[in-house]
Amino acid sequence: MSDKKKVYLTEQGYENLKKELDDLINVKRPANINAIKEADAIVIGPGSLYTNVIPNLLVKGIAKAIRESSAMKIYVSNIMTE
Repeated sequence: MSDKKKVYLTEQGYENLKKELDDLINVKRPANINAIKEADAIVIGPGSLYTNVIPNLLVKGIAKAIRESSAMKIYVSNIMTE
């Protein structure tokens, strides 16, 4: 059985997809937030800015936890252009 879903390019299909994505983004991940709070260093990247880095920062509470953490923040950028 596949986990793939059919998405139809209609107004209703768009609204359903948007709701599913909003539900995923708006779920707090307490274990992840606690790990960020306890970290000595936070390393972000390398990876595509649009498909790896930003989506992880959109999860509710993650960006705030990183911002408020006293850990050293390290961003490793790609050496190639996208």
